[in-house]
Order: sequence, then structure tokens, then C-alpha cells
Amino acid sequence: MRRNHGAAIVGGGVTGPYIQGELARLFVALNPPEALKEQLTELANRISPLPPGWHWQAPEMLHLTARFFGDVPVDEIPALQEQLATIAPRHTPMRLQLTGWGAFPSASRARDLAILPPPAAPRPFKPHLTLARCRVESNLEKLLPTLPAFSSDWEVTDVALMRSYLETGNATHKQLF
Repeated sequence: MRRNHGAAIVGGGVTGPYIQGELARLFVALNPPEALKEQLTELANRISPLPPGWHWQAPEMLHLTARFFGDVPVDEIPALQEQLATIAPRHTPMRLQLTGWGAFPSASRARDLAILPPPAAPRPFKPHLTLARCRVESNLEKLLPTLPAFSSDWEVTDVALMRSYLETGNATHKQLF
């Protein structure tokens, strides 16, 4: 696997950093190919309108969150970048399957509607590809079972360390590695 050499900023410009006392909101992302982003956009177009307050993610914002670090001291970012630079080349490309729907933090208190890979093992964090977001918690328990089936896969060849900027309920991301 190699580091992602894609655009430095995904989803437009960043106008204000999400920093609290020198903390940065970080995650590791796997970026799907354009063909999969097109499939996901078509899927979103087939789904009836979302509940009030929900919005679909722009195709350029679509990524699979493989590991969420949360707020990390900014002085630890170089060490994370170095670790990824060391680890990523050691791994060969892998196939990643997406199947099934999920809501985070839960179906009854959802702020994210996502497509999920099959569960490998129970753990607190679940890798996911967010398709839609809401600024306030919403109950999606009735919606989830009505969503169309979806299954797709792609060959993952790169990894990216991303910084998330939250502004008035919207997120933008900057690639750090």
C-alpha cells in the first residue's frame, strides 16, 4: 500500500481550523475510486428524500474512515505521519467489501448514515463510509430497514491521514499524509 497522493484538501477550502487548545481532529481514511463514488451517488439518488435536516455528502467527501483518533495534540501529528509512512509500504493492496447500512452513534440517535464493511470482529469503533449527515441527532430506526441493498468492493491501494475541520455542522478535510 502507498500513501495517498491525492488533493491536499477534500471538499473545498478550509476556512477555520477545528483546534481546541492545540488539538486536531484526526482519522485514517481509505479513499474509494471514482467509479465507486459514482455508484454511491446513484444509490443516494435512488433513495427517497432524507428526513428533515439530513444532507448527502458530496462525492469528493466520500471516504472510508478506517481509524478515528479524535482530538490529538498537534505536536503528535509528525509521529503519526512517520508511523504511516513506515507501515503503509509494508502492506500489499487489499480488497475491501462494503455491504449493509449503519447509523452513528446509533440508529436511535443518528448523526451519520453510512455504508459498512462486513464486521471482522466486535470492537468499539466500526469502519464506515458516511453517505449522509445531520447536525442534530435523529431517529433512523424506521428508515434503515427500508434502504435498498448495496454491495460493492474495491482494491485499496493507499491510505491517508486526514484532519477534520467542523464548521457550523459541516465537515471539511485536509490530507496530512
